[in-house]
Amino acid sequence: MNALTAVLTITALLLIALVGGRVVSRWRKRRLKMQREGRVQLEANKKILNYVCDYDPKSCSTFDEFQTIVQNTHCLFAKKAQIWASRSWDNQLSLEENIQRSVPTFIKWVTVGEYTNEGA
Repeated sequence: MNALTAVLTITALLLIALVGGRVVSRWRKRRLKMQREGRVQLEANKKILNYVCDYDPKSCSTFDEFQTIVQNTHCLFAKKAQIWASRSWDNQLSLEENIQRSVPTFIKWVTVGEYTNEGA
């Protein structure tokens, strides 16, 4: 390897390191910004859904009734499962109306994916 090749190699490596560092830095900043925006959006969703969901899906009669089944099953996963209950069935309402009453909590369960008792 002659001197010119060595100088060119070192120069190329330095340029790659400098430019590559900027690219990685921009990529990292963009990723952090997206993560921050995702957290803000998730928190906003939680607040909205906590306001809309006007009952606690873990302290209603449906949940209590289902716990008997969970405790008596041989399923290995049942005891550790996160269970949310729908509203109690109202015989005065139609099937559609009963389902409609549980839609906000179902959306919260799908969107947020975790149980919080804030505002419930």
